Amino acid sequence: MEQRPLEYTVKIYCEGFTEWYYFEWLRTNNRFKFSMEPDIPKNSRSSYKKNLKLIDKELRKNPQERADAIFLVIDTDTLVKNKAQYAIYQEAKEKYKKQGVIFIESHPCIEIWFLYHLMDKFARTNFETYEALRPAIENVLTKYEKTVRYYQKNSLFRENILKSQTNREKAIDFSIKACKYEPIENEIANYTEVFKAIHFFRLLQKFAEIRLLLTENYVPMLPFNQMSRAINL
Repeated sequence: MEQRPLEYTVKIYCEGFTEWYYFEWLRTNNRFKFSMEPDIPKNSRSSYKKNLKLIDKELRKNPQERADAIFLVIDTDTLVKNKAQYAIYQEAKEKYKKQGVIFIESHPCIEIWFLYHLMDKFARTNFETYEALRPAIENVLTKYEKTVRYYQKNSLFRENILKSQTNREKAIDFSIKACKYEPIENEIANYTEVFKAIHFFRLLQKFAEIRLLLTENYVPMLPFNQMSRAINL
């Protein structure tokens, strides 16, 4: 069946290069239809506040010009250390969620998502920072680095994190389990919501396939944003 261009637009706003590279790889290699904004970070990290300003610009657009879905990918390790700043973040999060922005959090960082790809079985972890988590990552991804060269050239990362569908399904399963766990007071509980983005991209592909079939049979179909509301995404 001939593939026609997918008209849906998804924008993903990331804080750091690691997140940018991972989602950009998913986009190009799985033919997911979304754009990365801002473009590849010039510095190692951006801030969620800067990204919210960019999201504000998107939300002010006419509905016909606005992205069908907006994601904000964020590590929470530095936020949770400061109760006042974390409260400000939570308030902003609730505000933007009401406007349809989808938050994808990882604690302490997105590397916990990578680690889930390579764990033999699920176990709760309590890494407070990236530096605390790093030895565990280096144990399964030799000489792990947050660099372009590593992500592009390291065969372990490429085969086990980027390409392995089996490992990705395992990471999704472990992530869901981690998110269901409710920590006790003052307990550090690691989790990641990257699986939500993966599920969304897959759903988007299914919508594209259904839309193509219905179009070929001359059956009208709702715009994606209306469909997503109908199924309570």
